[in-house]
Amino acid sequence: MKILIKAPNWIGDSVMATPAIRYLRQQAPEAQLDILCRKGVAGVLQDHPDKNRLIVFDDRRPRSDQIKELRKERYDAIALLPNSFRAAWFAVRLGIPRRVGFARAGRRLLLTHAIPYDRTYWQTPTPSPISRKSRKATTEPGPIGHMVEYYGRICEATLRAVGFSPTPFECDRALCDPPLVLPISEAAVARVQTVLEKEALVARPMVAVHPGGAYGGAKRWPLPKLAQAAKLVARSLGNDAVVVSAAGPAEHEMNFQLAQELDI
Repeated sequence: MKILIKAPNWIGDSVMATPAIRYLRQQAPEAQLDILCRKGVAGVLQDHPDKNRLIVFDDRRPRSDQIKELRKERYDAIALLPNSFRAAWFAVRLGIPRRVGFARAGRRLLLTHAIPYDRTYWQTPTPSPISRKSRKATTEPGPIGHMVEYYGRICEATLRAVGFSPTPFECDRALCDPPLVLPISEAAVARVQTVLEKEALVARPMVAVHPGGAYGGAKRWPLPKLAQAAKLVARSLGNDAVVVSAAGPAEHEMNFQLAQELDI
């Protein structure tokens, strides 16, 4: 049995998909589980212990020879964790006979096992006030599903599509169950240890912040507010606490501005 998992395209979503991958392994211990992801999220998934192989691949501009090579793998099913039409069409091009995902983005006909999408359950909580167009018909808010559960439901449906009778995937957000799966390699620990020793930070409490985020300000705190929050937390840890920024390669200017706000 060979199952391909099309990973989400964003780092945070990929983190929340890690319990679903573990669930697949627990329910199908003998299956070959390969993960296909874009380069930007490979670091999250490369050390996941329940995969057989990680395939780093940009499905936005696939070449015909790349499609041909993947078709040779003859996967039995694909769990489509992204919601896009592109992801489903990509699975069709790979010739995978069982294509499983939520029926969203006009792609129902591309899926062989389409999961009905309940927009009142799978939604992000909306702050008040909300527009009349977005307002629910009911006044009493119902339960809202978590993204960990969302990905778990897709993987559960994938197992059923290939003939398994899996234990239902359950998610208890209050208990953080199932937990995220984020193993850290020994090589990564060694690299961090080298940096900490070089900067004399080994014995100091640290507050880590990440100032960046996709789609600009929609996902980012204003830098003065982020700096203020970081300093408050640092002070609570003692006078020797230090704030560490986890800005990415494309965020040097933002990192510099944050340092100015922190008076570093």
